[in-house]
Amino acid sequence: MSKYLFVGNHRIEFVDSADHHGCIKFTEGEFYMDVTCICKKTTDIPLTYKFSDCYELTDVENRLYLDKMITDWKANSLVLYRGFAGSHFCWPHLLEGQLRSEGDDDIPTFTMHDSTGGLPTRIRTRWLPTTTDLAMAQGISLQSTDVYTSALSMQEPVPLGFTVAIPLGKGRGKPLCWLNAGEIAVRGPLIIGEYTMHSITWFDVQIPDFRPYPPGMGGLYLPPQRPYQPASAEVISDWWEQSQAWVDSVAIFDAKLQQAQGRRAQAAAIRELGAIQV
Repeated sequence: MSKYLFVGNHRIEFVDSADHHGCIKFTEGEFYMDVTCICKKTTDIPLTYKFSDCYELTDVENRLYLDKMITDWKANSLVLYRGFAGSHFCWPHLLEGQLRSEGDDDIPTFTMHDSTGGLPTRIRTRWLPTTTDLAMAQGISLQSTDVYTSALSMQEPVPLGFTVAIPLGKGRGKPLCWLNAGEIAVRGPLIIGEYTMHSITWFDVQIPDFRPYPPGMGGLYLPPQRPYQPASAEVISDWWEQSQAWVDSVAIFDAKLQQAQGRRAQAAAIRELGAIQV
């Protein structure tokens, strides 16, 4: 018996996935869903579907959200976003033009799972957590902010994090899996071109500002990885010195950095004076 998922005006035929346990798969492409997200539909079933198994999204509030996502996916115009701090473990791979998750397991699931009565268990999957909500992704890029980087931002703008855009669609050949409205997994790793650098999360006087990544710079020219949980201000200062050429390049395209040129020059003079005194 055929199975159909009713989402808005969409009537999506699906099967139980043979490759990913606990998931369903749309027959028209590699769009997966966690099977726990759907439930049997019992009302408003058209006559033509009376002899089929009909389902709908369990979460009523997210049905319009999924409806639009499927529409965009069918039109090959879906864009998903992933935000991360500049200290993220993926940084060395990004410098080589590759967006990776933490592992290689081909499991479309959350990267963190709640263990029974204990701390969350990290799942080392190759699938990347993403969202259609740009603001949510950019908010995630604010994570891992340390006191030394915050202090540095009181003098001049500092890049805290980054957000990438991932274009998807049924004709683009990249599998995705709906876990919930806040997390859609995309099968990685992705190479540059399959993702683009979308925006930079700047921190200026401890206030975040999300600004476009200069299109003229491509996606391979990035600053050094920001130290994770730095032990001292000197560690951040060293990283910041190594980042200056990249910041100068961004300033060519970024009007706000141009406006901050006087502050940047003053901060550089103070750093140089401190180095001389040492």
